[in-house]
Amino acid sequence: MNTLGMAAFVGAVLATGLLLAVQDATPAAAAAGATQRVGVYDSRGVAIAFASSKHNDAFHAKVKARYDAAKQAGDTATVANIEAEMQARQKQFHLMGFARADVSTLLEPIAGQLPAFADRAGIDVLVSKWDVDWVRAGVALVDVTEELAQLFEPKEQALKWVREIRAKEPLPATEVDHHD
Repeated sequence: MNTLGMAAFVGAVLATGLLLAVQDATPAAAAAGATQRVGVYDSRGVAIAFASSKHNDAFHAKVKARYDAAKQAGDTATVANIEAEMQARQKQFHLMGFARADVSTLLEPIAGQLPAFADRAGIDVLVSKWDVDWVRAGVALVDVTEELAQLFEPKEQALKWVREIRAKEPLPATEVDHHD
């Protein structure tokens, strides 16, 4: 490596070290013995709560209106398209509700409530429990599945199912019955 190249390399290393030092100087990192609290949830519980919520009802009402209008107009292509979309959605919901499929899109209707929720739960991060592969000592995992599910304001029966499903292992995606 020539002198100019070595100087650029050393400069990059120093800049990176400075950036990391600045990032480590945050109040949270500066607090001695700070423990990060990660809120984890069973994604199946989120799917169940969403499916029993006003958010899902509103989605279905819009789709039904589109479907009925297309059917009344004799627009068979749109009718077929909507039917295909809904079949695909149903398959995805089965994966969300019984396996470990990602549910992040289901959190969108309640996204505005998440900061206050995190404050109440005393958590710094919110993530599906299936996405945690390793945890450093000093990081606390806090199960917030039921509390998160309640943000959807689901029917009481759905909350019962949320509690029950947490006691069961998720199915492998290949074993989920899609009811084709």
